[in-house]
Amino acid sequence: MSQPISGLYRDNMRSKLLLSIVLVLFLTTCKENITNPKNNDPVINSIVVFPTQVQIADSFVVYCDAYDIDDDSLVYDWFSTSGVTIKGASNLHPFSLYSTKENYRVFYTPDRLNIGLDTIRVNCYVRDNNIGTTSGSVLITYKANNLAL
Repeated sequence: MSQPISGLYRDNMRSKLLLSIVLVLFLTTCKENITNPKNNDPVINSIVVFPTQVQIADSFVVYCDAYDIDDDSLVYDWFSTSGVTIKGASNLHPFSLYSTKENYRVFYTPDRLNIGLDTIRVNCYVRDNNIGTTSGSVLITYKANNLAL
């Protein structure tokens, strides 16, 4: 025997009401605010330089070990000082490189020592796709004909 149309209408309304109650309970008991979620900044574990000793007109690699608690994808901005150029940077701006996906970068030391220069700095800024940013740096000190990292 089939149900009368008024019975089907009543069952459909009950289903919609039950679904609405479940949805309201879900939204009110959620720990995260879905409409305005909090974004955490990326975290840099360490910045490491390889090799630990280089000479003038040599190269070295800086590796930035970073992660994002929210599992956002990360991009890296690299900056150097005192004539240290960055592989992949343009000729117009050889001391900066933006939005790389790689967490390491090759740098080239100057082919001659600037008078009075004893320290250069390499900076790494790590950004996620939700405006989170953090930064770190490594200092490199010239020692005689070598750079001590």
